[in-house]
Amino acid sequence: MGATGDRLDHSFCNIGITVKFMGLIDIFLVSGESLLEPFSGTIERACTIGETVSIYGINKDTLFTTKGLKYRLKSEPLPFGVRESTSNVVVSNKIKVTASTGAGLLIRSLQSVKENGFFTEH
Repeated sequence: MGATGDRLDHSFCNIGITVKFMGLIDIFLVSGESLLEPFSGTIERACTIGETVSIYGINKDTLFTTKGLKYRLKSEPLPFGVRESTSNVVVSNKIKVTASTGAGLLIRSLQSVKENGFFTEH
């Protein structure tokens, strides 16, 4: 779903909608050259070495662990407005991100997602 524009309130609402419906349907948000993917549990994604990815948490109770990123997270919280993992760098052909409970948001380059066949995996 492409859902950003010049109204910040609409952008926040639409990000929330991706989290709200992620367990029911495959839902993504595209904005410019970026793709936002809400997730829970563990996800693995094919990536391009050197690609930039960002991870955001929703609340303080969700702990994130990552593999394949320059700046690894090891059971660390990323509560919104307190801490984030912005502009991390992919160091392998695949990344693994785990959210212990709750949900997270993974933001990647739309071009890299297309090049790595993401849309054929779902």
